[in-house]
This record gives sequence, C-alpha cells and structure tokens, in this order.
Amino acid sequence: MHAYLCISAPSGAPGSAGGAPEPPSAPAAGRSGAVWADPDDETVRVDVAARNRLRKLRTSEKQTVMEGAEYEAALRKQHQALNPRTSWAKKRSAASVGGSAEVGDEDEAEVAALLASAGGLVDRPMGRRLPPGQIETTRLKDANQHQPSEAVVQSVRFHPNGQLLLTAGLDKKLHLFQVDGLRNPLVQSLHLDDMPITQAEFAAGSSSDSSGGPDRVVMSGRRPHFYVYDMGAARVERVLGPAGCPLKSLERFAGPSSEPLVAFTGDGGFIPLVSLRSRQWVANLKMSGNVRALAFTHDGTELLSTGDDGVVHLWDLRTRRCRLAFTDLGNIGDASSLALSPDGSYIATGAKSGVVNVYRRAEVEAAAAARTAGAGGGSGGLVSGRVSVAPARELLNLTTDVDMLVFSPDSQMLAMSSRMKRDSLRLVHLPSLTVFANWPTGRTPLHYVHCADFSPHCGLLAIGNAKGRALLYRLHHYQQV
Repeated sequence: MHAYLCISAPSGAPGSAGGAPEPPSAPAAGRSGAVWADPDDETVRVDVAARNRLRKLRTSEKQTVMEGAEYEAALRKQHQALNPRTSWAKKRSAASVGGSAEVGDEDEAEVAALLASAGGLVDRPMGRRLPPGQIETTRLKDANQHQPSEAVVQSVRFHPNGQLLLTAGLDKKLHLFQVDGLRNPLVQSLHLDDMPITQAEFAAGSSSDSSGGPDRVVMSGRRPHFYVYDMGAARVERVLGPAGCPLKSLERFAGPSSEPLVAFTGDGGFIPLVSLRSRQWVANLKMSGNVRALAFTHDGTELLSTGDDGVVHLWDLRTRRCRLAFTDLGNIGDASSLALSPDGSYIATGAKSGVVNVYRRAEVEAAAAARTAGAGGGSGGLVSGRVSVAPARELLNLTTDVDMLVFSPDSQMLAMSSRMKRDSLRLVHLPSLTVFANWPTGRTPLHYVHCADFSPHCGLLAIGNAKGRALLYRLHHYQQV
C-alpha cells in the first residue's frame, strides 16, 4: 500500500469579486487598535445602495450612504460573523509547509463583502425559524475549484467546528479545503494507491477530542480494509476489516463525529462495530434483513439501521440490543437510505422507487411505548411483531433511487437526492414537511448529484456531482456560514 500526502499552504486566488470598493485593512491580530488612522476616512462616503453586494451591509433599507469609518466597521462585523476560524486549521496552518496559511486582511474583507451580500439586514442566528415555501440562495465559487476531482465526488463533508471541507471520490484522492466562498484554498491532499474512495467522514480519534472537534478522516471503498487519516499528525493508517466478521467490502459505514466508533454495513444482516481508538472489532449487531443503511444519533449512543425487509431498527449501543423496530410503510424490500436529524426529532428513509418517508421520532417512541404497555392499536399496532407507524409525510418529488439523505445541523432542512437522474436534488422544509418550490431551478447546474452537506451554521450547502465538482451555495436565511 502506498499513500501520497501533499500539504499545501492556502494561497490567494487571482482576481477580485467585482467592482466593489476596496475595504480598508483590518488591524493585525493581537493589536488593541489601529497603528495609523487615515484622516481621509472621515470624508469618505460609500454608496451602499448601488451594488447588491453592499446593500446587505445596511442597518435599514432606507440607508443609502455610509461614512468611511462606519463602512469599515460594517465590513469587519460581517467578516467576524461569517468567518469563524477552525481550531484545527489554526494549529495546522502554523506548521504548514511553504508559507503562512493566513490570508491578507484586504482579501479577507473582500470575502466578507461577498458573503455579506448573501446575508440579511438583521442578525439571523441559526436558531431562527426558517420560513417555508421559498429559499433564497446564491451560487459561490466551487469549493474544490483549485483541485477538482478527476472522477465522481462520492463524499463532501464540513468539519463540525469551522470552514474545513473534505471531498473524496473514485479518483482515490481526499482533498481538504478551507472554504471561504471566494478562494476556497486547498489545505491538504491525500492519494490512496489501492482504493477508489466511496465514502469519507470526519471522525473522533478519542472521546477526549470533543474540544477541538474530530481529528481523523475515515475512508472506505470496495475493499476488505479501510483507511484512517490523522489530520494533526498527517499520518495514514490502513486498517483491516474486523476479524470476527470477514467482509469482502467495507464500502459503506456510519460514524458519529463525537465518538471514536464506526459501524459498517455487513453481510447477512450483520453490523460490525469497530473502535477507532484501538482499530479493533468491538461487536456485531444482527438485524433481520440485509443491511442497506445506517445512521447514528448525535451523541453516538444509539444507531439506526434499515434493510431490504423494510424494517428500521433502533439499537442501544450501551447494551448492544435493539430497543425498538418499526415497519417503514411502503418501503418493504425497497429501502436504500436512512438519516436522523441532529436534534433527534425526525427519521427519514429513502427508497429505490424515489419515495422518501419522514417520521417524527416522538410518534415512533410513543407507538413503541404503547406496545410495551400492551395498549397497541391504531398507528401503534403491530405488523409481524413490529411497531407500525404512519410517516408524518410521504415525499414523492423524486422518481429514482434515493441514495442520499442529509439533515441540516439545525434540523430545519433535509436534502434528498438520486444519482440515477440528472438534477435530482430537493430541499425539504421540515417544520412544514414541504419541499422548497423555487430551488433548484431548471438552470441550476447540479448535474448528477452524489453527495451533499450543510456547513455547521447552515449558511452553506456543498454538493458533489459526477463531473468531479463540489458546488457551493450560500443560503441567505442564515447569518453565519
């Protein structure tokens, strides 16, 4: 096995975002104030109503002009809100080879101005309720514009603590980018000689890593082994499949970013659990049908699984027992994907027919409790010894195999897609369980979508497609990215 690693310091991209006035430089880090003040700042007046990218700097719709100092302060405020630094990226940047990873203050202000144009006139924290019906978006530069994949992008994932984004695909390469919406510089690249990558996820190396976020990347493919990349040490390790459960392929897995554990889709209904701390097989879970998809709860204490028998199992990983099971109505023999919202409120299942069922977990738990108490009936009745629960909504917007489901971090959106049909991606507004009608449009260049992910504050949506591109969209409702 050979793995080639390339570590690059982010560099500025040529060109400007457009004809916006050049913002003043920010003071260097650690200084309490400006070393020198330009007296002309007092006389500068900027027309913030003339260009779209500047309008969002206003504090009211009636405002048309800002004085120089006010304009600088508005840019600085927007930049600080939109560009939280990733603690891991800071640590690695200081040790990067080939130059400093810090970009120029003027360039950062340009990025802030661009992203600010997608913001609102008032602060909109992630907790604000997302309205249904329409969602306002802006397309940004591709996340992987400096290193497009040479094959299908199989995985795109945002690091939970900041703007770091990974892409991985069938070209056997993993790329890490620092996403700012304009330059999106390449941070690291990794090439695996013997494995086209079908899935890559950020993962914790130990349970004590929670303060800095996940510090590993787990990569799998159609091989009886997988790889773990330690980002901090820039070290790649090949890990053989679990000895207690021999598998020809470890193509698909799930893992909570908060715990050093991964679960693989095994053969014959087996779900092998592997510790990332010891790199050893921990246990097997056994479900009734062949495993099709897996999803962890946010805290990593429970695991959802579904298979070709159309039954969704909820496993308690502390006891390694199935706590409840319910029949996925309409998807018997047809299940292809599964997802659980970060707040635990929703369970989504996808089928080869294109149907997506969304369940409210509270209703599933209530049905299971009624069964346990011997008070089954109605939606809490039993089908072949399992709880039967009607989905809160059956979504029929896709017509081919639903192979990708991903919830937004605030649990207000669900992205669903099928790689079998061009431009088959839809966004679901979860509080109303309706699909946004205005996006994507017929002119949105999605191509064949294979993966997608939301940024930590939901302000960005990354979409990987069959052309090797990681498209990047700004979601205007969210102030932070």
